Amino acid sequence: MGAAAIPLVIGGGLISAKGQLDAGKAAKARGDFQSQVLKNNAAFREQQADDAIDRGKVSVQRTQTAFAQLMGTQRATLAANGILVDDGSAAILVAQSAGIGRQEELDIELNAEREAMALLMDASNLTNQATLAKTAGENAKQASKLAAVGSLLGAGGRVASISSLGSGKAN
Repeated sequence: MGAAAIPLVIGGGLISAKGQLDAGKAAKARGDFQSQVLKNNAAFREQQADDAIDRGKVSVQRTQTAFAQLMGTQRATLAANGILVDDGSAAILVAQSAGIGRQEELDIELNAEREAMALLMDASNLTNQATLAKTAGENAKQASKLAAVGSLLGAGGRVASISSLGSGKAN
C-alpha cells in the first residue's frame, strides 16, 4: 500500500466515525422514545389507581344504600307484625345486618386500595424503566462518540504507518 491508499484510509475512518455517531444518536432517540412511552404508561397506571379508589367509593355508597334499605325493610316487617324492633332478637337481627353491611364496605374499600396499590407499584416500576431507557440511550450516544474517536485515531495510525513505509522509515 502506498501513498495512494492514504485518502482511502482517511475516508474509511471518517465514514466509520460518522456511522458510529449516527448509531449513537439513533440509540439515544430510541431510548428517549422508550422512556416517554414508559412514562405515559406510568401516568395511565396512576389514573387507573385513582379510578380504582373512586369505583370503590361508589361501590361503598351503593352497599350503604342497599343495607340501609334492607334494615328499613326488616324494621318495617317486624313492626308490621307487632314486634318491638329495638328490643331482643329483632334488635339483634337489625344490628347483625348493620354489621354485615359494614363488613361489606370494609371489604370493598380494602379491595379498591389493593387494586390501587398494585397499579401504583406498576407505575413506579414503569417510571424506573423509563429512567433506565433514557440512561441507556444517553450511554449509547456517549459510547458512540468514544468509538468514533477510536476510529479516527485508528485511521490516523494507519496513515502514519503507510507514510513511514513509503518514506523508508520502518518502525
